[in-house]
Amino acid sequence: MWAGGISYDNLSEADKARYEEDFTEDDGSLPDFIPSPKINTFVFNEKTVDTVIQDLMANGIHVAGGDRIGKTIIFAQNKQHAEFILKRFNHLYPLLKGGFAKLEPQAAMAAFSDFIDDQTLNQFQIVFVRKVIDYVAQNGYIENVTELMKLPFDKPQSFGKLFDLTKQQRLVEIVKAVKENAVRIG
Repeated sequence: MWAGGISYDNLSEADKARYEEDFTEDDGSLPDFIPSPKINTFVFNEKTVDTVIQDLMANGIHVAGGDRIGKTIIFAQNKQHAEFILKRFNHLYPLLKGGFAKLEPQAAMAAFSDFIDDQTLNQFQIVFVRKVIDYVAQNGYIENVTELMKLPFDKPQSFGKLFDLTKQQRLVEIVKAVKENAVRIG
């Protein structure tokens, strides 16, 4: 059914009804096959994303006596789609902007894995990067890269003494990228 799109003939009767509702053209014609790019356009638009977010906020599992939505992960098709979802969330709920973004621990580790793999790090540098990963997993991102020069990161050795300028710049780039791409709601 999915091999590059959706074929009308392969759908159940219930799915055919939905297909007809969603994909009937303005002139009344109904395509036999919808290729992946058209499906992506259908799903990757403001109305659809807004509807999903609003439904989640209204009908999702609430915590804290019903005052806020519980931890919820929205799976996006790719990074661009995730950024689009976050943009729409921030548009719909501007008072919650920024407070709901958080990276999962596996994603935090993945974000720094290239730095760890591509560098020749000593044990103290590895401990420092691990602190950064743990902080990001707990807090979502590091607000300002100058935080790398403060507690809890600067003990037992400081950022400036641990890494040469090239490694410092690379680590700062990753920290900034993580902040820009942190997407989680709840």
